[in-house]
Amino acid sequence: MRIHALNVEEALASLKTVAGGLSTGEAARRLAEFGPNHLEEVEREPLLLRCAREFTHFFAIILWIGAGLAFIAELAVIVFILYAPAGNWLFGTAPISGASWLLAIACAALMYFLEELRKAVLRRITND
Repeated sequence: MRIHALNVEEALASLKTVAGGLSTGEAARRLAEFGPNHLEEVEREPLLLRCAREFTHFFAIILWIGAGLAFIAELAVIVFILYAPAGNWLFGTAPISGASWLLAIACAALMYFLEELRKAVLRRITND
């Protein structure tokens, strides 16, 4: 049902109520039939488990495979550079520096923090 698309009279009719609200008897009957009108708090997963899930979904697995292949390819390039002097001239590359790795790890941590912040804001908006 798309209650937001209905006008006021249609919405009230779909909920079997009137603009003045339910009578005491009808409210008691609905309370007995459906229970209290509240959302139950769902137990949340621990933060470490949620973090681990970010590394194991379909697209993350594809990225892990790509990272593994890139690592193997870089090892091949490094071995070629080490054992063939023409390799450095041919590829014009060098191994990834430690600063580049630190920057990549910092960016990943920031993205994880922002994703958790987005989820927290969304939870707060939907609970209010």
